[in-house]
Amino acid sequence: MPLSPQTVAVLEMMPREEGNSYLLPSTKVPGQHLVNIEKPWRRVRKAAGVEDVRLHDLRRTVGSWLAQAGNCLPLIGRVLNHSNPSTTAIYARLGDDPARRALAEHGQLLTAIAGEWFPALSLTLPMPERIPATPMSEETAPSEC
Repeated sequence: MPLSPQTVAVLEMMPREEGNSYLLPSTKVPGQHLVNIEKPWRRVRKAAGVEDVRLHDLRRTVGSWLAQAGNCLPLIGRVLNHSNPSTTAIYARLGDDPARRALAEHGQLLTAIAGEWFPALSLTLPMPERIPATPMSEETAPSEC
């Protein structure tokens, strides 16, 4: 699985235990790796002030943020190492804000068009700043995988 350059930099800064090739060495068995991360994860959450966050929440957040950034589901599925596309759809949760914004922009366009055809509507409907109707360019089109 590829790692971001930022992740690699953090991993390179982590202290190493001489003679142990593992990133998270065991504190009990020399030369072995940490098996259970529950206690260290608890300390991290407490220090960050987010004691109710699970590791799985971080994974779900990555999927959601990748989707909100416009990445396609097959790519998100690869990042999250999913074999089933329906599993990725669960992780790629979009908040209400993008949907609300899209509908508000669409409503503004419809209101402007309706106001041009039926001026009386402009007296009853809120007339926000008009959003120009422009064809989708290659830069604004959703990316394909």
